[in-house]
Amino acid sequence: MLLFWTRDRINCKHNLGYWNDWAKRYSGTDVAVLSVHTPETRFERAPAATARFARSHGLRFPILVDNDAHVWNAYGIQSWP
Repeated sequence: MLLFWTRDRINCKHNLGYWNDWAKRYSGTDVAVLSVHTPETRFERAPAATARFARSHGLRFPILVDNDAHVWNAYGIQSWP
């Protein structure tokens, strides 16, 4: 499962709990939750702030920081949840 998100969008924040539950549920199986944090604003670009956010929310899945939107563009993503 692949999740594109950014930490300051309310819809993204509301969905993180579901993704976290899925990461826990499928742990140890062939299914994994992978996430791509593609910032919407300059403020969201600090990797250390994203790491703090992940720790404070107990996120259980890997987060790729995509500050230059390379992965975002490769998948043709046009908006966050």
